[in-house]
Amino acid sequence: MDIEANKKININDIGNFEVSYSLSLPEDYKQFLLKYNGGEPNKYLFKDEKLGTLVLNVLYGIDIEDSYDELNNVIKTYKERIHSSFIPIGDDPGGNQFVLGIKGKFKDKVYLWDHNTELENDEFSETELPGNMYLLSNSFDEFINSLEEDKEA
Repeated sequence: MDIEANKKININDIGNFEVSYSLSLPEDYKQFLLKYNGGEPNKYLFKDEKLGTLVLNVLYGIDIEDSYDELNNVIKTYKERIHSSFIPIGDDPGGNQFVLGIKGKFKDKVYLWDHNTELENDEFSETELPGNMYLLSNSFDEFINSLEEDKEA
């Protein structure tokens, strides 16, 4: 993957992040954070049969200077809007979030969270995907490896 990476972090930074949110990140996502710590991918198009072509604007990083793309800040921003079974890991240019499942049957999978049709947190079911979320891939690696170049740019 070709990506304009953020500053490097180490396994202790990731461990501290996991402890602070009482979660366990998937191994493939941890490896991505260790190598790139988020950033702007050169391949940023994700094609989905139902949703069409999605644009990945940025992947969030841990402890970076840009507060809009800093993972801790983004989680705090969306804490009351995105259910605790998910964490935002990136966004599109329109404000939709690419989220990673961190609990239950959603764990390790990547979804799109559509802010235009967001639900109240109290409408969430632990067994059904919210109506404003769409499964994109069964793992972070699968998601990253599905990204394509914009040949028209």
